[in-house]
Amino acid sequence: MKWVFTSSELSRIGELCVKYDTIAIMDEVYEWLTYDDNKHFRLASMPGMYERTVTIGSLGKAFNVTGWRCGWAITGHPSIRHALTLAHVVSVYCCPTPIQEAAARAFEIELDKLELNHVDSLYWTQLCALLDKKRTLMYDMLTDMGLKPMAPEGSYYMVADCRALIERLDLTAYYDKRGKTSEFVRWLSARGVQAVPLTVFYSTDNKQLGEGLVRFCFIKSDETLAKAKIVLTEI
Repeated sequence: MKWVFTSSELSRIGELCVKYDTIAIMDEVYEWLTYDDNKHFRLASMPGMYERTVTIGSLGKAFNVTGWRCGWAITGHPSIRHALTLAHVVSVYCCPTPIQEAAARAFEIELDKLELNHVDSLYWTQLCALLDKKRTLMYDMLTDMGLKPMAPEGSYYMVADCRALIERLDLTAYYDKRGKTSEFVRWLSARGVQAVPLTVFYSTDNKQLGEGLVRFCFIKSDETLAKAKIVLTEI
């Protein structure tokens, strides 16, 4: 997440949704992970948007338990809510009860702290502080490698422009029909560093928009990041 939408930006998006009678699907799984005093605002809270928005959340992303596949979708639109309920019932039926109970208790504990203004003791406050240090480490690491990283304002992924380095490398042994960016990712993988080419997030007609861009994840242990730093700085 390179940037976090401001309240005014979301307000403008909301105005356009109302004007063109559009439903907005908002992936807000990283709502608690923001840096540099950026604040998360919900599009659903903007004028006229409560019944025009489907807000998606994730237990795995909120509490760093991504193996616990539990999430939710919130909307004020009765027909959409009914359709979502039907889709859920005929696909997974329900999430495991222990995971739902754990999610409810975790939110109760953290939201009670928020209500009492005990912000410093929040799990999310501590997680953001921890990840902010890892974000800085990753940024410096990629810069030293000769890439052009983009410091995210939220989440725990960092995108870097790798085109200058790709041009200097001989990637013949890592041929990939999907293009140079995928070859570069294979080259990294051979050295023990995993990344994702941004081209995989684009449709076939728009893959060129992601060429030369690679996504790294920095929510790793300090030991893992230290090993990656050794590998990357030797390149």
